[in-house]
Amino acid sequence: MTRMEQEPTVAAAYAAACTNGGIGIGTLSERTLHSTLKFWLQPDVTLHEVAVGGCVADIFDGETVTEVQTVGLYPLKKKLAKLLSQYPVTVVVPIPHRKWVCWIDPQTGERSESRRSPKTGKPWDVLPELFWLTEVWQTPTAHPLTVRILFVDMEEVRLQDGWGNDGKRGSHRADRLPLTIAEEMTLHGLADVSRLLPPLPATFSAAELQKALGRRGRTLWRAVRCLEESGAITRLPKEGRAVTYRK
Repeated sequence: MTRMEQEPTVAAAYAAACTNGGIGIGTLSERTLHSTLKFWLQPDVTLHEVAVGGCVADIFDGETVTEVQTVGLYPLKKKLAKLLSQYPVTVVVPIPHRKWVCWIDPQTGERSESRRSPKTGKPWDVLPELFWLTEVWQTPTAHPLTVRILFVDMEEVRLQDGWGNDGKRGSHRADRLPLTIAEEMTLHGLADVSRLLPPLPATFSAAELQKALGRRGRTLWRAVRCLEESGAITRLPKEGRAVTYRK
């Protein structure tokens, strides 16, 4: 797959987003991914950006609210508290699956050829962000919360505005263009979080869990807490200084 070779339904959604002003054509904007996915999920633009109970829903069809969240789930918590008292809500979370990266020189505008990233997105990549929704799922609400995870093949555009000889370290992401929806998963509650657990033996150490998750620092902590809060893993009594878990 090369740059701009989009799967037909995604290409149609991208074209609709451009036509309806959701994307600034010829500009760089993080809104490209968000707007394209909105039209992929719901082609009817009259159902986009609808006022619902003091909030503005990304998509509202009269029965269900859909929120497309591309930049983190923490800011959504207060909005969900209002929406779930009135309607069922589906939160759509895109995860990069296969990714091609191209670079733009901010001085000249010159664009490099897209190159495939060696990394491939995994289901457990969503865990650090899903942590912010564990409290929502644990709190009784009038209507259910569903999380729909989309594994998206995409092209990422980055500015060479960082440091180092090539300007890539510490650079900024300018845009993301979805190419194909490779796969999806739907979570209806905390019990479904166990489906996001990486391959591990029945009992495993904290070090094995960290390696399997591929995380460190605060994102590792949030991923582990999400698994613990959901009951996907249980911390076992310590034997010495070792921390061990059981599925």
